[in-house]
Amino acid sequence: MKTPKFQTTVDALRAIMDSYGLTRGDVCRILGLKPRPNGGSHGTVDSWLAGTNSMPRAKLELVMLKAPTYRKPPSPRARALKDVPGEVV
Repeated sequence: MKTPKFQTTVDALRAIMDSYGLTRGDVCRILGLKPRPNGGSHGTVDSWLAGTNSMPRAKLELVMLKAPTYRKPPSPRARALKDVPGEVV
């Protein structure tokens, strides 16, 4: 499959996020950035997606390489329910 040409790195990032079902928080984790405590994004990724700052090509390439094998971490709520003593989940 031939990779389509994109006008900007942000367009390419959005296409990758759509094709692999990644959230902004997932992109943060892939890049080694710490997402916000509520499970949201990081200001850097938000600024890229908003078009305030351009995304460096090296970061985009890293996301392209890691996205196919990325596994989402379990949600904090699922971990909390799993750790409740005496409860069967």
